[in-house]
Amino acid sequence: MRPEFDKKLVENWKRFINEKKEKKSAVIIKGNPKYLKNRGDFYDEIKEFLESLGYSVKFDDGLPKTSPPKADLWIGHSRGADRLEGAVPDYAKAVLGIGVPDSEEQSFPVINHENDKPAVDKEPTDDHFIFTDEMKDKIKEITLRV
Repeated sequence: MRPEFDKKLVENWKRFINEKKEKKSAVIIKGNPKYLKNRGDFYDEIKEFLESLGYSVKFDDGLPKTSPPKADLWIGHSRGADRLEGAVPDYAKAVLGIGVPDSEEQSFPVINHENDKPAVDKEPTDDHFIFTDEMKDKIKEITLRV
């Protein structure tokens, strides 16, 4: 074989192998639908960020007494973070709550917008739906463990 052919073959094979690698998976668990009208951009922004990190992303409606699908990472927003309490490593390797009331009392890591003061059954402010650089950094930190 010609050396340039061998090199091209190797490059194509590497590209093929990298394309076939299974992506890590993430589930974004949404908050209370009562407060989500016109807030889809917030969840889309998180999804796009996770995809930029190489994740395949799905959404979960976060309905009470349900469990999100198995994934490498679960991100629970607001009421959706309630689903994180029962996460086991075989079902979700890493979890993060965003916009969670009583964040210091949770059994899982939480990051809230600095101006967000979430409370149960209280309509959230606009700050509750801002995806910050600090949240991105926390996601990066947590995903290093996955």
